Amino acid sequence: MGNTSVREMWDEQRDEPRASVDFPVQLRTPAGPQLARARDLSVGGIGAVAGAPPGLGSTVNVALEAEGLGRIETKAMVVRLGDTMGLRFTALSAEEVYALETYLSRRVGPRPIPEIPAT
Repeated sequence: MGNTSVREMWDEQRDEPRASVDFPVQLRTPAGPQLARARDLSVGGIGAVAGAPPGLGSTVNVALEAEGLGRIETKAMVVRLGDTMGLRFTALSAEEVYALETYLSRRVGPRPIPEIPAT
C-alpha cells in the first residue's frame, strides 16, 4: 500500500493540504460494501474512484489504511461526483486528525503560515 505520486495541491476553496495517494479504501454505502481507490487525501476528506459511487449527499463508512498512516475508520459524506468522488470526513477523532496531519506533513510539508495584512 504505497504512495506512488505525492504532490501538494492548493486551491482557493480548500484550507487543507492534499497529497496524491494510491491505496485501497473500503466503503460501506447504503447499497452495501465496495472497494474504492484513494487518489488524494487531506485532513478534511478523500478523493476516491469507485465503480458505483453512492449518491451525492450520502453518508458512508470509510476505512483506509496506508503505510505511515495506520488504519482510520470514520464516516464521510459524498460532496462531489465526477471522475473522482469527493468524500468529506464527518466524524474524525482527535487521534485520527493527528494521524492524518502527521502523515500529510511528511509528504507535503507543514501548513504555510498565513500572511497578516499590514496595518
